[in-house]
Order: sequence, then structure tokens, then C-alpha cells
Amino acid sequence: MQTYEQLSNYQKLVDRIETLRGQHKTLSEIAATLNAEGFHPPKRATQFSEEIVCNLLRERRASTGSLSDDDLPQHLEKNEWWLANLAAELKMPIATLHRWKNVGWINARKVAEAQGRWAVYADVDELKRLRQLREAPRGWPPALSHGTDYPKTKSR
Repeated sequence: MQTYEQLSNYQKLVDRIETLRGQHKTLSEIAATLNAEGFHPPKRATQFSEEIVCNLLRERRASTGSLSDDDLPQHLEKNEWWLANLAAELKMPIATLHRWKNVGWINARKVAEAQGRWAVYADVDELKRLRQLREAPRGWPPALSHGTDYPKTKSR
């Protein structure tokens, strides 16, 4: 199985991603741009996705020794989590939390001083709500996504 570093255009790919990040593009926008420009991931997938770009960036941070989420606590306010750390706490894909952010189901802010990472507010009650939302079956009414209890079924 080929790795990113084994791609003939690896440095060009990395440079392009860094340029797009410097333009404050979202992971989805970066993936779409890479696909439009003819870049391809080295493994199974035929196109870049938000999750693939996120994983590539995480692997790259780990291999280059650049800042990790744990190196930046001074940028977090009380009861805030880095999006990746919250995803790990909730045992869920980062891409799902990004989607929840995009539809307004979580309260998040982009922190420019932390290389554009997303800080997500989640106190004890919010963590409980997010766990319930995570465990809810797909197609679940959006009540939990707005911080309210799931509507009770009417007895007949």
C-alpha cells in the first residue's frame, strides 16, 4: 500500500494544502480543490474528502513535530475542547463533528492563533447532549440537536 510520502507529487500536494489553509479554506473546500486540480489519495479512495484531508494533516503534524491540539490550551476558554479532542472523547469521526458545526448543532469558533483550529464549547450538560445525539438512530428528529428533550410519544 502506497503512503502519501511515496507519491511522486507529495511535496506539491503538501504545498497546495498549506496554501489553501493559509487562505482559511475549510477541509471540504480543500478536498474539492484538490480533486478539481487532479490530486488523488494514495489508498483505496479515488478522491479527497474532508475526513481524508483531516487525517493527512493530523499524520503530517505527528510526523513533522508541528503543534498538536494538546500544545495549545492557552487558546481555549472555559469548557472548550479542540474539535479533534472532542471527537476522540465522544468516540466519533471528526467529520461528523464538522457537519454538526456546519448545521449549527454545536457551538464552535475558529481560532486563528491556533492555526485555524476549531474550539467547541462542551460543558458537562453539553457532553451529555452530544453523546445522546451521537447514539440516536439516523433520521432522529432534530430535537436533541437543538438542546431540547426528545419529544414524548402521545399515549392513545
